Amino acid sequence: MPATLVAMFEDQTSNADSTATDFYATVIQVRVWGTFDSAQVEFKIYDSNRADYVILDSTNAVFTAEGSANIEIPNPSKIRATLSSAGASTSLSATVTPVR
Repeated sequence: MPATLVAMFEDQTSNADSTATDFYATVIQVRVWGTFDSAQVEFKIYDSNRADYVILDSTNAVFTAEGSANIEIPNPSKIRATLSSAGASTSLSATVTPVR
């Protein structure tokens, strides 16, 4: 498991996918903060059956405002964040921290 917090975005101003990170944990904390200006951040998990990334948890892993959530994941998992619908003043940071 990563030693501590992993930055997915730091002051990201445009639509993007973060670099995927392997997590060896069963619970992670996701957190997003900054200026949204209509933007949305989704935390996604790699689904090997689909060979693609899917939203980790539609209730707790999609943000249109600052927030955080603890989410259970399979161990191991590959996680990334996706920023979409960025506006002119969007500037967002997002992190993932293994909890256990």
